Amino acid sequence: QMVREVAFKPDVQKKGYVMEIIELGPHLDQIKIKTRELRAMLARRDEYLEQRNGESLMAISRDILAYCKRLPSFFFRFNENANRLLFESHHRLQNLETQLAAQRDRYRTTETTLIVLVIFSVTAIGILFARQLTQSNEKLLRAWGEMRLARDEAEQASRAKSDFVSR
Repeated sequence: QMVREVAFKPDVQKKGYVMEIIELGPHLDQIKIKTRELRAMLARRDEYLEQRNGESLMAISRDILAYCKRLPSFFFRFNENANRLLFESHHRLQNLETQLAAQRDRYRTTETTLIVLVIFSVTAIGILFARQLTQSNEKLLRAWGEMRLARDEAEQASRAKSDFVSR
């Protein structure tokens, strides 16, 4: 039963997946050979049955029975190999999932760090901008104060001139 699907690209340096092919491949070939042999025996049995050759029919039936008795041990070994490979594959899959989880955690940590850095940078830029704005406002207030002072002095000088001229 398929529980989940995971895309996997094998590491070039690790050749473990090749061993699975090496271990199961010959057994799969043996199944084909054993099937052919059994079909040939059954075909001969059918021929003897049509020919009504009782002695040959009994001999081939014994051969088929003996052949069928040897098959379960072959399939038992095949099943053991397949189960072992399934277990190893499941173990490798768990290792990959662990690595992926660790990688996801690293990405989340990096993402959080980057977000904090961006927020810090924007805050620092905002503070610098606010300082410059404050300094500009202070310069503007000083300039207005100097202008008022200069205006007051000019008015006072103008009044003094008017008083002098009027006297």
